[in-house]
Amino acid sequence: MQNNAIPLLIRVGDPSAAPMVKWMLRRKVPYLYYIDDNFWELRGEGPLIVYYQTREVRETLELVVRNAHTVIVNSPYLGEYLRDRFAAPVIVLPAPFDFSLVSGLEPPPAHEHEVRIGFAGSATREKDFIAILPALERVLSERPQVTMHFFGYCPPSLQGKDRVVYHAHMGSYEDFIRFKHANALDIGLAPMADTESNRYKTNNKYREYGALRIAGIYADSPPYRDSVRNGVTGLLVQQDAEAWYRAIVELVDNPRQRAAMAAAAYDDVRKHYAQDVVAMQWRSLLEEFQRSVRMPRLSRAAIGVDTCWIRGAGWLARQKLRVHLRYVRARYLLARVVRTVQSRIKGAA
Repeated sequence: MQNNAIPLLIRVGDPSAAPMVKWMLRRKVPYLYYIDDNFWELRGEGPLIVYYQTREVRETLELVVRNAHTVIVNSPYLGEYLRDRFAAPVIVLPAPFDFSLVSGLEPPPAHEHEVRIGFAGSATREKDFIAILPALERVLSERPQVTMHFFGYCPPSLQGKDRVVYHAHMGSYEDFIRFKHANALDIGLAPMADTESNRYKTNNKYREYGALRIAGIYADSPPYRDSVRNGVTGLLVQQDAEAWYRAIVELVDNPRQRAAMAAAAYDDVRKHYAQDVVAMQWRSLLEEFQRSVRMPRLSRAAIGVDTCWIRGAGWLARQKLRVHLRYVRARYLLARVVRTVQSRIKGAA
């Protein structure tokens, strides 16, 4: 390694990267590893789930985690998981919010006689809404001043209802944040089903709502329990309809409480999660890594030979994974066709 370069691997898990990692271990090149999700506990169906459940991907993830000088995570619970399962040396750094995305924006127009409630996410969040849908329907029925805005995903039972607005997914995160700012939400929702994979997520909704001065209601779950001060910077509620109904109505009916909570959340996010603040923590980590490790000196000839081996072995690993994934996909499609045929036969009987 030359010029004081710092090897930082980010979310590496593809088997094609395993030869490179093995080379680093053989050449005694220490590295840092950043991972922001628990890929071992993903459940369900779909290409991404199948990918992370393959043996080769699991083995690569374990190889990288077990041998890293330091594993960097944003979730304390993910850190505990990696320590317990792999004896990994873990450090937790907060995930940041980039305040430059909202700097200089004009305040959106006021809407004194309307209370806007919002949520942003994808169809993968459907399970998070199952328990709280009755609460949302009840609030719409009982509070005519409420409008609900859904960005990227709207529960099917609410689609097309009066005072429910759907905004299509936006590819640019910067455009999305500015668009959400322009919509001037009063209350932000962060429901979360009690699933194993959800426990290891970051407090993304809290950072966004706080930065946009939105009073948030959050599932009382690990991603938010450690960052939201209940009743001060947000409301923490159990994942059931009655608790969510009470929390939403509390904020709908109390504009001063909403404003105070939004202001407190903004101050907290600016102090602890702003990108410039988190960047200094990263800088300290990287500087300490440079001071504490010794990089090997490698000749150009050795690097050239090793590079050829890494590329060849990586290509072979990639081809093997592609073949396996195609086989798994074909088997999945065949099983789905069989289920469909069986269902139609039963229906016709």
